[in-house]
Amino acid sequence: MSAISSMIFLLIGVAIGFFLSRMTAKPAINDASMKQELEQNKAELESYKEQVQAHFAKSAQLLEDMAKQYQGIYEHMASQSKSLISDEVAQPQLFADYQQKLEQEEQADSSDAQPKDYSNEPSGLFTEAQRKAS
Repeated sequence: MSAISSMIFLLIGVAIGFFLSRMTAKPAINDASMKQELEQNKAELESYKEQVQAHFAKSAQLLEDMAKQYQGIYEHMASQSKSLISDEVAQPQLFADYQQKLEQEEQADSSDAQPKDYSNEPSGLFTEAQRKAS
């Protein structure tokens, strides 16, 4: 009986060893698939970065072209308005809103103007002696 029980334990040991080796071999297969997936994701990310960079480069170029065209249109309108419209008719009013806005911005930006909260009256924070010292 000891020979039969030895054979049974040997078969059970082989079966357990087989299943344990299969379970430990799966992570190696998963590692290979995960590495492949990682490489694929890296390639997709690089492709996306290139697309974004190309998009912004194209957008910048289009905006620059648009600015040049706008400047060309503005210069054309200004030069043609001088030659086609007499000074007495409507030329001063042609860009009046734009000129008025520029003038208001220049007045607001001037650093010589007093702040709106400025008061000519003393605040009372300093005594007369402190004012004379400074």
